[in-house]
Amino acid sequence: MMRKIRGLYNKLSLSTQIIMTIILVFISFFVLQTFLNAVFFRNYYVNREIDAFNIHFQAHVTALSAVNDEDYYDAMYAFTGAHNVYSIILEPNFTPVLSLVDAYRVQFHHPDEDVMTHVVVFDNHHAYVEGETVDIRVMPYVDSSYTICALRQYDVVLYEQSCQEPSPWMTVTVETVLKPTTMNSVFERNPLGQRELRRLVNQEVDLTQVQNGSGYRYIIDDASPHIMVFIEPIDDDRYVMAVKQLQSTDAIINVVSAYQSYVYLTAVAIIILWSFRIGTVASTPIKNIEKTSRQIANLNFDVVAKDSANKEAASLSESINLISRNLRTTIETINKKNSELVALYKAQTQQSNLRRQLVSSISHELKTPLMIIQVTLQAIIDGIISSDDIPEELQNALDEVNTSSVMLQDLLQIYKVDNRDALLADETVNLGELVQAAFEDLEMLFQSNALNTEIDIDVSLLIAADGTLIERVVSNFMTNAVKYTPSGEFIRIRVYRKDTVAVFEIENKGVRIPEVDLEKIWLPFYRLEAPFEARIKNRSSGIGLYLVAEILNAHRFTYAIRNTQNGVKASFEAPLKDFSTHI
Repeated sequence: MMRKIRGLYNKLSLSTQIIMTIILVFISFFVLQTFLNAVFFRNYYVNREIDAFNIHFQAHVTALSAVNDEDYYDAMYAFTGAHNVYSIILEPNFTPVLSLVDAYRVQFHHPDEDVMTHVVVFDNHHAYVEGETVDIRVMPYVDSSYTICALRQYDVVLYEQSCQEPSPWMTVTVETVLKPTTMNSVFERNPLGQRELRRLVNQEVDLTQVQNGSGYRYIIDDASPHIMVFIEPIDDDRYVMAVKQLQSTDAIINVVSAYQSYVYLTAVAIIILWSFRIGTVASTPIKNIEKTSRQIANLNFDVVAKDSANKEAASLSESINLISRNLRTTIETINKKNSELVALYKAQTQQSNLRRQLVSSISHELKTPLMIIQVTLQAIIDGIISSDDIPEELQNALDEVNTSSVMLQDLLQIYKVDNRDALLADETVNLGELVQAAFEDLEMLFQSNALNTEIDIDVSLLIAADGTLIERVVSNFMTNAVKYTPSGEFIRIRVYRKDTVAVFEIENKGVRIPEVDLEKIWLPFYRLEAPFEARIKNRSSGIGLYLVAEILNAHRFTYAIRNTQNGVKASFEAPLKDFSTHI
């Protein structure tokens, strides 16, 4: 299922992929936000409210501790009004502190009618002072008392609410002010206050479990909404208790989620609009490079990619241009080498069936890398290969070209060695030093693949040979040993004298060649499975041992590859200089 979805996604244009990706990102954020709100927001909100309210409550405790008992009322009124909370002053046994005055009362004198008006004050918006003159509107409360529904002084309205029945403004003088020491009379009659007072007095709350410093703090979560209760001492024999309802988190979550939905939908709409622009900017360089790749696929190497809209496009354009130059050079080299091979072939029509088979194999081997190059470029043009993978695929194509070039070089070397008119270099070669140098060049390769080596080289043996070609033979035998020897096994290299000849031997342990293949390994393009071929950076051309045989035959050296008890030994014998005849 995922493979089908990925296939459909890959067929979409770059602009559409960008739009879908961004939308999916926003949907993921929205789902994650909704999940976090549902799982974590409630506790986060409650803890945040507790910490915030605790700061205000501690300030309230400090304010109460700094005033006399008679002044608790103003501090409690300011705190409860500002934070929508109930506050009660308690005795050590958690009963409310009693006040001689049960309510905030003011007695006004009406000078025009010479009557006294008793008013119960339920707010604290104005500090009444005996002897001051104010304008009031009142409405009946209980018995013969009233409550103020409007207050005005110096033509400025200080307080006003609707009266239950028409009431005219009266200019009165404050005669007496009776203010309770606390607001207990207001809050202790509240159901929440009554409930917590009853639970505390009846010891229904385990205070040892809710102690917080010198006071107590707990949450009542069996009510909706939750209720916070804070209790702190204000002196040696009194406590202040605050009871506050927490706002329902469900309502908050619903509001936040609804708001976020609008935000995300708006963002998605904006992103969709911008994605068309982004897609155009991103796809234009790719389209330009695609046109260039199409020209290169048609072997038009004169075109040059010049897109520099961004760093990546410029880098990709440079890679395309580099591949184009290398392909042009390599194809020209291949064409030139092919021409040389054709000329050599025509000059040697008397060659045996082996030579005809060699040429046939050459054609086949050259077609494979060219086909890979063509398929790769066509895949880039058709959009099958993503832009991220283009440099890698082009590098693979270039590797195929390089392998073909190496193979052609080997083939030319074979024809030159086989050409009877071409003379081999007549040099005096120290075979031991040559083998020692070849081993040192490959020593790191042996060590990096955990191959143990045993070296026994006589550096006093001189032979007559073409040193460059003999070095090629020795290097080929050594690299073959690396490709076929398991890690941890031994490779033994020897150069020693046997009668009148110098002998080179290399034996690798851990693998043997099937007997039926021993004679075939010298044929061109005959390959045995090499389990460790990846150790060698350059892939085998398939004619390495054939070239070795041609070189050794041209020198008239004897050579062999044979199985040993637990391995394979390759060797050749060369006449020593003192006993040799010039080639």
